[in-house]
Amino acid sequence: SFPKEDLVSLLAELGQVDFDWVMTTAVRDKPIMYDWMRKIRRPTRKPQASNNGTEVDTQRAGLVDKLFGSTTPKGYREVPMSETKTEVTVTDTNVQFSTHMYYCKEDDGHILVDIIRTGQKNCISRVKCASNNGTAQAGVNYEAVEDINIEFQPHDHHKEISIPIMPDNAWHAILEFALHLSIDNIDSPGCHLDEHLYKARIKIMDSSIFPSEKYSNEIRVNRVEDIPVWGLLWEFYKMNYSNPVVRCGTIKSVLVDMLHNLNFLLELFLRVVLIDYLLFSHVEKVKEEVTAHSEMYVGAFIAVLLVCQAVLHILDYQKIGFKIGSTSRNYLQENLLRRYLNLTEEKRSTLDPGDVIMAFTSMTDEVISNGYMNLLK
Repeated sequence: SFPKEDLVSLLAELGQVDFDWVMTTAVRDKPIMYDWMRKIRRPTRKPQASNNGTEVDTQRAGLVDKLFGSTTPKGYREVPMSETKTEVTVTDTNVQFSTHMYYCKEDDGHILVDIIRTGQKNCISRVKCASNNGTAQAGVNYEAVEDINIEFQPHDHHKEISIPIMPDNAWHAILEFALHLSIDNIDSPGCHLDEHLYKARIKIMDSSIFPSEKYSNEIRVNRVEDIPVWGLLWEFYKMNYSNPVVRCGTIKSVLVDMLHNLNFLLELFLRVVLIDYLLFSHVEKVKEEVTAHSEMYVGAFIAVLLVCQAVLHILDYQKIGFKIGSTSRNYLQENLLRRYLNLTEEKRSTLDPGDVIMAFTSMTDEVISNGYMNLLK
């Protein structure tokens, strides 16, 4: 029920008044409001009795009246300012990233990540920082961070770490990895990590052209008609093949298809041997042998064909699990969506919503079905 205009005015004044003192007062008068204020800033101070308990600060009193009103809520005792006037002593240290999201371009070379310390600053605080892979892979897209030691000397409040970014020619709309802080409470007593900002996400904006950089000059000036069709298609094939799942599935699919070819040759060989060489042989000795064991030869021929067909049928069923088409389709859709969500509002307004929906659904399916998957047929 707090008016929006008063809230804006209040937040402006909080920068000029002791914020922690207001929270200390709030917990005495209105615990619900205190809990709300904790969401704005995590308290890192504890109240300590003041020697000057009778001194009244008119600026603080006016701010408290604006925040809680002049009347005491039902069920709460009105506390005189002489009782609530306190001085604040900082006892804890809080370490965190400056924001939960960092952005950089692929060709920036590196990204600087800020780590800040609030609260008590007259002590030494030590934390560690490490990275976790996301769509960006350590050693391929960025240099891994493995438990880097970060030490805050007395009165230090800000540190920076530089993470090298590795450019590549593969097309990705946006790549992402994560950083997280850890702490040894024995090594740094009284030091805590922020509840939410102990981890951060790093987004790398890819500057590569789809499907590769080979025809980037023609694509950037919108001269797609000057690009050879087969050359562009080959670059699209290479882009799909660079995906580990698609590459593994493609190799398996080609091997299965090769077994189909071998099965065809085997059938042809058995038929030629059975009909031309055994059944209609001009050698009397062979005719006698075939006549005496005809059921065995025919049975062996049928058994070999049935076993081959059963094995091929199982392998064809397994091809569904190779996930070639679905992985390529998801890769395109995911990158298109990431690129779209990171466009500015001005750029999004120039795109037709119908075209965007078609690009995410039917067009990506058509490109994969009639493009890469046709190569495997």
